[in-house]
Amino acid sequence: METVSRPSTIYSITKVLPRPKSFSSPIIIITAAIGCIALALYIDVTHLVYYSLRPTTSFWVRLSRQITAEEFPAMSVPYLLRTLLLLTSSALITWSIVLFSRKNSNRNHSIDIKAISKLSKTVFPERTQNVVLTIGTTLSIFFLLLFLVNPVAFNSLCLEDHPVETFSDVLQFLNCGIFIYIFILIRRSRLPRKGVYQSVVALFVTFFFLCAGEEVSWFQRVLEIKTPGAFASNLQHEMNLHNFATHPLENIYYFMSFAFLVFIPFVKERTPLLRESPVVSLFTPDGFVLLFSIPFVAYNYLNLNVFAAQLSVGITFFVLLDLLRNRYRQQTGFGWTTVMFLLFVTTQVLFLVFGKRMVRNFDEKEYKEMLIPLSYLVFTMGVVRKVKALNRAMAVGNKPAVEVRLVYKAIKQEAVKG
Repeated sequence: METVSRPSTIYSITKVLPRPKSFSSPIIIITAAIGCIALALYIDVTHLVYYSLRPTTSFWVRLSRQITAEEFPAMSVPYLLRTLLLLTSSALITWSIVLFSRKNSNRNHSIDIKAISKLSKTVFPERTQNVVLTIGTTLSIFFLLLFLVNPVAFNSLCLEDHPVETFSDVLQFLNCGIFIYIFILIRRSRLPRKGVYQSVVALFVTFFFLCAGEEVSWFQRVLEIKTPGAFASNLQHEMNLHNFATHPLENIYYFMSFAFLVFIPFVKERTPLLRESPVVSLFTPDGFVLLFSIPFVAYNYLNLNVFAAQLSVGITFFVLLDLLRNRYRQQTGFGWTTVMFLLFVTTQVLFLVFGKRMVRNFDEKEYKEMLIPLSYLVFTMGVVRKVKALNRAMAVGNKPAVEVRLVYKAIKQEAVKG
């Protein structure tokens, strides 16, 4: 991406993330992070859970409901202490990845962000990346301004069968269809061990198909099907499964999407762990997808007390701080990383401060559920381009390569030279 001058103000902010000199192993830091999470769970059990559920409810049901409970952002001492512990664990988790990266750098496996950036441009050229990021940023800013200026219109857009929800459904089916196309591309390719690749693609097809079907209640309203008796007891009395446990399942979906679209690309960029296997490297997002996905993590108001949501926000914040510092040093992609950092912080703060202005106190989640499949679409299109690049590389000469790893390495080397 673009080269920028060195502004000292933003760079000084990135120094908030501590430099790992006092720990000898990332394992120690991960253990400390787990300890903070355990303490946060202990606070849930001893100080919070007993206020909301009957004493006769089983311990595990009480705990699971508490850590997925959605309510107005709480400012009581126990909640604030739990939030502090989860932010600490988020910093430690990010810190452990940074330390692991530095340990690998000492073993001549340094992570060259410029080389990775050039490799990503074989998937999406720089101009395409700029256009896509501009569209995503503009869309997020428009939603944010609409929320601030006209909460009624913000609500109207995301009602049942209105533009936001309809677009979410279309995106889920589109992702499913594109992965079916990827399955066909791999089937027709000369890749060795095609069965492994096809199995992974089949998992993605199943995931997006289930998400799409559940979102439209398996076309119940379109086909005017009366809700069967077995589904009459779910939250919205619709023909779907997720409304039997709406809050836990949607929070699992949000956290899984954050982990796949934000955290995994960060690990992939910072360490060689996810770039060694050709299969894993092909089907995991890159840094470009990470940046595009940042806004949806900040769409939290009613679910900001949720355990997983606080971890997602905390980890994303510290990931962005590290990316700012790293990309500033290597002078690539710093501009867009700064934009996404400011957009992320601004979005979360505005929803936290002005969330009570929403017509329905969960309106922002409808927009989150549109931005998530949109981020998956960017990832999906990247997979298409990578598979096509692999097929072109395999077609060079008359003999297929023994290992896809060698082909992917050749593409990488070509990108670095370019």
